[in-house]
Amino acid sequence: MLQTPEKRVFLGVDFGASTTRIALLNPVKPMPTIVRNDLSNEATSTIVSYPINEARCIGEAAFSKQITRVKETVVDLAQWLFGWSTGFVPDGTSTSQRTAESSEGTLCARVIGETEFHPAQVAGYYIKCILGFVPGGYTGQYPVCLSVPPALSAPAVVALHQACFLSGIPKSQTILAPRDEAVAVYFHHMQYGNLDEKTPSHVVFVDVGHASSSACVFSVTKNTIEKVGVHSINIGSSFIDASLCEYIVNEIEKKHPQCQLSGDVKTCRRILRECKKLKETLSTIDETKIQLEGLKNDTDFVLPITRSFVEQRSIPFTEALQGMLQEVKKIIPSPAQADEEQESNTVAEPRVEVIGGGWRFPCISDLIKRELGVSRLGVSLDAVMAIAEGSAILAELRTHVALSSGSVDEKCESKDNEEVGEPQQAQETKESAVRASDRHPVHQVSLLNFSDGGNDLKQFSAEEEAAVERWAAIEAKLSATDALIHERLDAINQLDTYVLQTLDAVDHCDADNTTKDAARSYLYGIDDYVRSECNNDDKDIIHAKLVEVKAHIEEKHPEIEKYYEKVRVEAKRKEEELIKLSQQQKEEDEDLKSDPQRLRVAQKRREQGQNLFKQECWQEAQTRFVQALAILGQLYDTSSEENKTKKNEISLSCHLNIASCSVKLGLWRNVINNCTNALELSPNHPKALFRRGQAYLSMKDFDAAVKDLEMARELSKDDPAVVAELTRAKKSLGAQKAQEKRMFAKMFS
Repeated sequence: MLQTPEKRVFLGVDFGASTTRIALLNPVKPMPTIVRNDLSNEATSTIVSYPINEARCIGEAAFSKQITRVKETVVDLAQWLFGWSTGFVPDGTSTSQRTAESSEGTLCARVIGETEFHPAQVAGYYIKCILGFVPGGYTGQYPVCLSVPPALSAPAVVALHQACFLSGIPKSQTILAPRDEAVAVYFHHMQYGNLDEKTPSHVVFVDVGHASSSACVFSVTKNTIEKVGVHSINIGSSFIDASLCEYIVNEIEKKHPQCQLSGDVKTCRRILRECKKLKETLSTIDETKIQLEGLKNDTDFVLPITRSFVEQRSIPFTEALQGMLQEVKKIIPSPAQADEEQESNTVAEPRVEVIGGGWRFPCISDLIKRELGVSRLGVSLDAVMAIAEGSAILAELRTHVALSSGSVDEKCESKDNEEVGEPQQAQETKESAVRASDRHPVHQVSLLNFSDGGNDLKQFSAEEEAAVERWAAIEAKLSATDALIHERLDAINQLDTYVLQTLDAVDHCDADNTTKDAARSYLYGIDDYVRSECNNDDKDIIHAKLVEVKAHIEEKHPEIEKYYEKVRVEAKRKEEELIKLSQQQKEEDEDLKSDPQRLRVAQKRREQGQNLFKQECWQEAQTRFVQALAILGQLYDTSSEENKTKKNEISLSCHLNIASCSVKLGLWRNVINNCTNALELSPNHPKALFRRGQAYLSMKDFDAAVKDLEMARELSKDDPAVVAELTRAKKSLGAQKAQEKRMFAKMFS
């Protein structure tokens, strides 16, 4: 039975070459929301690692292993699944392949670690993991639309369906949609209020992605989205990164013959990452340098790179892009073609919207303008969210179309069912029609010339079905192994946490030194056991060890339990105080009707923050200072000298206090921002200069740190704390300059 509108939601997945995003749409609302991962990030790196003797991982956890666990980590999952070349890889560094890619697009199997895998297996695991970020989890209860490149080989389509099935998405709930169509529906929904009901807007979407590029033309009105055509190439901006990497590797081997990098995947991946940063830097400046330290045989390497040189290396890519744009230009409707019955000047001129990171490089953006004959490129689309959110919208639109198109057949079937006493299906069809009326108006749009959503793949072949069954069995075993590893790690972490917390309690509890030394000696022995990976014991033995340690501490050191009780009482007191403060805040916020009231409440928030800071509640204190600044921003009469003076006084104090909280929390960028705000209110404020200098020092911006700390020292009359930080900063700056000098000396030797 179909879900009610409140519960029926739709998922969109932007399965990208570098990162993947997922969005969730409730059809009663106009736009989807992005689902954050377990690190609260909106994007998850499309990287998977199968480390030997460790649990599998994806995203940032796998990203950290791409250098240390090279042969066990897949950094090109999307390209592998789609059957594309991943660009430059030095000789000897390619992953083991069993099946060469044929002209029909047969996908390769790879050896990851010590086991051979098909891309559908790895992608299935990855998709299953990211679906785990959905609130409440995903158990196949609603449709999922995955965005894919516009042109995929038949084997790639099959592999995607197999991956989705392995991840737990039922075949009936799986939708594959070209990226260009996801972008088009996202554009329609974002521009809905500006679209005409009859006169179409002709839009060219140019997507210069990491691994592929496409250009498509759509004709859009309030009620229809018509796909005019699309052209794509299986090459993206990563070609520039790979080309630069190839050049730099060759230059290193020329300059340092002892540093042969062929076959050294770890170093080549490191250089490739630096090339990506280099390309981004050269999109805004004309020249920079790549600086690599500690290569083979302790080799350092510095090489100047200009934007014009990168443009020369990019020619094969830009030529392919040019050909694609020339083809798409042929299908852009002219005003007369758009509607022969209308006056040509009533039809909107085509607009060009760009997404994907590759278009930002100057030679590429200039190429797009030149080939499509426009003076500017539109950037109204959210390049980060557009495809994921558009995919979620497409999931809803396609599901609604499927229900609508099947209504006639369902009605016929319902009559037959009624004859045998089964009227249920007729009732469900009627209910779904009612629920469809509750959709947000923006979803009431017809899709013309769109793809079928990949739903033409009704069944796998016998061979494909057998492969899926075999892979599902392998995945079940791997998942069980992962679970055991995670359970054991959790047991180790519990024991480790208890030991560390108890050692801290020993330092603070009321006991004599002899008793404390005895407790420490016992706990250090347990800590050695933890550091030795618990002697490879299983989780049950580790749990038993934790119970044993707790029993020993409770029996031999009751003063520690007394300390814990004292801590619990204090924590409860703080919690009650915070609840009381929150209630006061709610009451005060309701009564902010005049400037004197606002100033009084802002001052009170500042005082609350200062009290919380003294209690070492850094985050809560920072929140109060931020609230005070927000209230000050609501002052009506900012021309009043009295209001202005009081506002500046409270603001200065709050910015300085936020900086102090951020120092405690290690939020160095926040320290810099708030100290800068404080210096705008009070130039040459010694405390602001000192805190900002500390932050610059922690972020390794030694020049800026020395500059601020020098001024702080002069203004504070050689305050010892300032002098100590300044000494550290100067020492670090000197070491940095000495290192740069050595590198340049090697470069020109």
